[in-house]
Amino acid sequence: MPNYNYYNELLERGEVLNRTNSGLCNILEVADSQTNNKAGLFHIVGLHGFSQYADYINTAGAIMGFHHFNTRNATVVAELGNLTNTCPVRMTFELHDTGRNERIAVKELSNVLTRDSRLPCGIMGATKSSVSIPIATLSHFYDLPQINWSSGTDDLSNRELYPYFVRTIPASGAKAIAAVKYLSSIDVKHCVALHKNDAYGNAYRRAFQQAAQVAGILVRTVVYSPETPYEAINAVKATKFRYTYCCVVSRDYETI
Repeated sequence: MPNYNYYNELLERGEVLNRTNSGLCNILEVADSQTNNKAGLFHIVGLHGFSQYADYINTAGAIMGFHHFNTRNATVVAELGNLTNTCPVRMTFELHDTGRNERIAVKELSNVLTRDSRLPCGIMGATKSSVSIPIATLSHFYDLPQINWSSGTDDLSNRELYPYFVRTIPASGAKAIAAVKYLSSIDVKHCVALHKNDAYGNAYRRAFQQAAQVAGILVRTVVYSPETPYEAINAVKATKFRYTYCCVVSRDYETI
């Protein structure tokens, strides 16, 4: 069975016969001039910010997933083995480094969407919520499904603004409710919410405050910046509250 790279090469050299709409997905029907076979190709554009080791791990996992889908490798996902005779589509993938910056991400995706060939059928990414929001606006405009694995802001749950955005993680609001339930179970009445001043941090903080208010927990908020961590820690200390809930990303925990 052809491997992942075969289909990427086919996308480059094949003649586009048709662009078939199937629900949300535009599938490219391509003729392979070397084998005279037709193939349905679902082309994905990945928008990643490569600033952490985890970014490379996530990308490697995605590429492995595409390879397993194309080769019907069922070692991880058993259901892929059942697609051999039922799903003629294969996936291709290109990757763009956004630097975790919304301006770069929008520019990269705009260039892809306005070129003459290799148009995408879907979008994967971006990493930060502040980057995913403008990308989700573009995906709505072009009717392209967007799948995300790390942007947790509740703002992206708005189905009217972002109808094609889906994610594999819970929104920050769901995590906030779970955290408040736990704090209530150990009889916490006062808590500091330490958060970043960005789309993810502010949405997470709002959700936590709302859930805490319902539960009768008094919350004081403190803004955290990686550039000035001691200011935030001193502000937390000044509240004299025993408990602090951190609405931050994993790389900030060690410093905190």
